[in-house]
Amino acid sequence: DCLLSWSKRKNGGLIITCDLQLDQNEIFKYKVKNHPTHKNLLKTGVINDTTIKKSFSNKAFEKAKKSNQNKISYGGLEWFFVTTNAAKTIYCAFETINYPMLNLWHMSRLLTGILLFSGTFLLIFAAKDSSLSLKKLIISIFLVSSLVPLSGIGFTAITNIDVFKQNHKNKLRADAEETLRNIILNFNSYLAEHSTVLTNITQNPGNGNEDTNTLKLIKEVTKIFPRANINLRNSASALFYTNTSSYADGRETVYKSLSRRIIERYAPHRLDEMKYSGNPFTDALVRKDDMGVSTLSNFPNQLQRLQTGSANTLFYYRVIPESNEKTAYVQIDFPTLSGIENYLQSIKGTSFLANDIRIQVSAFLPSKFRWLLAPYKSNENNIFEMCLVAATTNKPIFRELASESNDNNGLALCLPAPELEDICLTAYLPAEKLMRTIKQMQKNILTGCIIAIVLLYSIIQWLMNQLISPLNNLETGIIALGERKFEVRINVPPGNDELTQLFTEFNFMMSESYDMQVAQNVQDGLITKVFPQLPNYSMHGICKSAGDLGGDCLDCFKIDDNKILFLVGDLTGHSVGSALMMAFTRAVTFNWSQQDSLSLTDLVDSIDTILRNNRTQRMFMGIICGMLYPNDNKIELVVKGHIYPLKINADKSFKWVGLPSYPLGISKQTPAVSQIITFNSGDKLLCLTDGFLEAQNKDMRVISFDNIEKWAIETMSEDTQAWVNSLENKFNFWCQNNHADDVSIFAISSKLPKEKESNLNEL
Repeated sequence: DCLLSWSKRKNGGLIITCDLQLDQNEIFKYKVKNHPTHKNLLKTGVINDTTIKKSFSNKAFEKAKKSNQNKISYGGLEWFFVTTNAAKTIYCAFETINYPMLNLWHMSRLLTGILLFSGTFLLIFAAKDSSLSLKKLIISIFLVSSLVPLSGIGFTAITNIDVFKQNHKNKLRADAEETLRNIILNFNSYLAEHSTVLTNITQNPGNGNEDTNTLKLIKEVTKIFPRANINLRNSASALFYTNTSSYADGRETVYKSLSRRIIERYAPHRLDEMKYSGNPFTDALVRKDDMGVSTLSNFPNQLQRLQTGSANTLFYYRVIPESNEKTAYVQIDFPTLSGIENYLQSIKGTSFLANDIRIQVSAFLPSKFRWLLAPYKSNENNIFEMCLVAATTNKPIFRELASESNDNNGLALCLPAPELEDICLTAYLPAEKLMRTIKQMQKNILTGCIIAIVLLYSIIQWLMNQLISPLNNLETGIIALGERKFEVRINVPPGNDELTQLFTEFNFMMSESYDMQVAQNVQDGLITKVFPQLPNYSMHGICKSAGDLGGDCLDCFKIDDNKILFLVGDLTGHSVGSALMMAFTRAVTFNWSQQDSLSLTDLVDSIDTILRNNRTQRMFMGIICGMLYPNDNKIELVVKGHIYPLKINADKSFKWVGLPSYPLGISKQTPAVSQIITFNSGDKLLCLTDGFLEAQNKDMRVISFDNIEKWAIETMSEDTQAWVNSLENKFNFWCQNNHADDVSIFAISSKLPKEKESNLNEL
């Protein structure tokens, strides 16, 4: 066995023989190694059903069959499977091709999606936790709300280009396929048309070689069909003229019997003109119609397809009914392929259009490996390869052909035509119009992106001027507010919108806060900061406001050597009215101290009267008013509507000192009543407002009297400043520096002589 190939040339012929007949898989392996265009082609071959479980390619084929697809990804390769006309399955395996632009496109889409999702996620949770500033929140909301639709529109527009391109390609393919199928169908019309032409030409066939009519007939027929065989027969079906070499004896015998049968049918009156001497065997076959003669004889004067053996022929016959003519039967036949070539040449100049794009039609004959209609030289190799694939698979092939210069890009369709002797018809459509449209779409998208960016920038600038810049001013004002710089004013943006109103109200608030700060400074000046110090007594106090203005009073001053007045009060509210009432109380106290005859009850009653005469705002006041007589070691106390003072003796026994009474300014006015308590060496007096008693910890528990007694004993000291500071620390730790009411602490301590202090410490 060997392989044989031959080709004819102008100067002779070429014959190539190969003594070694290669296995088909070996041929495929050679093809892979020497393939000029597909450098990433790694495997190709024929699927062998007997090694399905062993071969890597067969495993891929099994997977493809299960998924009912002819291409899959398997083992890191891209597999393609094609079934040929010979019922063989051919496969090709390519390494995965990386397309940088495509990867960049997918990465950009993924990155944009991640950024938008992350931005939205952070925006939601950061805004929920109030960890974003208002400016950042506004900018983030704007960017997310604008970039989400803009990016979606951008990606959709870019994707639509591919969709448009694919739809346009599908439409062009459909138009091209319709054109090629019409060419195939029109071949029958071509035969019918030329049947009429042959009928006209053969009206007077003449009587042989020297007859001018016969010569004219031959000239006209061969002009149309150069390879036509023209035969003239007499009434006895004897061949008396032919323009070709004699037929093989078998074929001539069949044609003679066939012509006899046709003359019998259409010109029986001429049968007796001459004696018929035919072949009984072929006559019998023709009459039995084993050769399909009845179908052939039904259509005189028409070009018909006739297959004799492996030869396909176009067959035409005509019966001459006139008895005075020698010719009784005219037969014209030529190879079907020759007729197809003539047909294709006849449509060579025809303009075929698909969506206003001119289609270039070409035809390839796989059996002869030659072009019947050649394509453009620039596309010949690509279309040639498509024709081979289409002929092998008997399936249409559609591809986009691209050149390195992009000047000759186009779309090509190859359609197998078994109706036309298995030729492959191809249609090539230049892609210039499609490329122009796509470029115009890309320009429009780019223009839209530029316009969107300009608009986005303009809107951002507008936001900066109309919102962000005012918010910066507002932030400056808020910082000043936090630093209690109430004299600062912010610029009010022009207009009459919400921001203008907000900034106006903010400046008004800052103005009021400034007045409040002045009032606070005045109030702070009314609270005693320096307390009288005596050799045998120590006294100290603090007053802490819960807000800008407080409602607690703390006053302590020396009247004479044996009189020291102290006053602890708790007014309702924390407003300017409370501050004014504190000032009134201080003024009343000072005026009272200038009198010759001093009575604590008169002082308390005077303050009560002032509170009751206040007609703008009803206020109440709990008060501890006391007079220390250092020389007499006693204290006079008036307590009305206030927590009783805590009297702690030198031996650490204690007692709450006071009489039940309503606060000043409430209920029916009753005269104040004073108490005299002895204040010996080592005794201490602690005065607290209800803000200390009612302060709550994180568990919502108040300090209570028990804790006051406990803390007072634990922190007790002759140095009242240290004592008060310790109590303040206890208080701050309890409420974590967050108290809702004003707090005042005042303490008096009688110092022990040194020897008594030593004895007490030993005790």
